[in-house]
Amino acid sequence: MLAKPLDKDGFLEGVNAGLGAEVEPSPAPGNILAVEGLAGDVEMGCGGTLVQAAAAGHTVVVLPLSQDELDADGAALETSKAACRVLGIRLVVDKAALGDATRRIAVMQKAIADLQPAVVYVPSMDDSHPARMDAFRVAKAATGDVATVLAYQTATTRIDYHPTHFVDITDQMDTKLEALSHFQSANSVRPDLRPELAHAYAHYWGRHVRFKEVEAFEVIQGSV
Repeated sequence: MLAKPLDKDGFLEGVNAGLGAEVEPSPAPGNILAVEGLAGDVEMGCGGTLVQAAAAGHTVVVLPLSQDELDADGAALETSKAACRVLGIRLVVDKAALGDATRRIAVMQKAIADLQPAVVYVPSMDDSHPARMDAFRVAKAATGDVATVLAYQTATTRIDYHPTHFVDITDQMDTKLEALSHFQSANSVRPDLRPELAHAYAHYWGRHVRFKEVEAFEVIQGSV
């Protein structure tokens, strides 16, 4: 429960301007922040879970903290906006923060203060990509008072990733695949975001949960 009501439009304007495994149900309706190192990380790592959350009444905001050096024209971020629309969630971007470490920290802190999320999703601490490692570091430093912090998998997550929380996304898989298909357009081809990889990840982790299609998470903080 939030201590005070959230002005969603005000928050979004503020970010843009100032800135033992079992399938588990989504948390009770509230606010959720999903942090990504690179555009598309959230869509691949926890897209199905966020579709569930939005449908259950959560306010879901995606916050990218870096920009791929190969995405100088910002095509991947524009593609991510379209993908997030498919998922029924909202991407907010502070472009200045994408290349400024100090501003990145401030934007993350403001997002936590304004949204007051009950759950924050972050890249794994065992990721090998510098942008994703930095996203974890910045997010972890700002989420000390957040009830639950969960880490998702990306294409560069190391073998030390050991999830214990699994969400059945069988009913959301088609929506997730549609969102990821946007990253295979002529303007933004991302081999690490291929829809077939999403299927592979979901089936791989599904072996832990009656062979369902699932998304897997490490519990960094709190309980689920």
